[in-house]
Amino acid sequence: MTISIPRVQDPELSSFPELDPAPGNRLLSITVQVLNSGDVTFTPDVDDNAWLTDTRGVRYGSDPVMSAALQAFPVTALEPDWSLQRVLVFEVGADTHLDILHIRHEADTATWPLDTTR
Repeated sequence: MTISIPRVQDPELSSFPELDPAPGNRLLSITVQVLNSGDVTFTPDVDDNAWLTDTRGVRYGSDPVMSAALQAFPVTALEPDWSLQRVLVFEVGADTHLDILHIRHEADTATWPLDTTR
């Protein structure tokens, strides 16, 4: 499996009614591209295995209801050389300084640094 992050939108500004942060919070979305670079069909599990950490080490999981509102397609089994995108929505404090995106697959966890200028 090969994962890339083609887009981070902070703050997330889509106008779906499901995307309504609590007062004092903001939403951000991260688009995750998953490519089956192997030779066995599998179903990607990034929706359930992604989280953010801020500069203090606090962990934020994606919101399944808000994330589902932005999906173009449901999760499907990926044949070799197929890919799909998942949009993950996270709710964090308005002044939270995010640091790292983590995605776990089986025993491995990959990380991507995030812009912490906010």
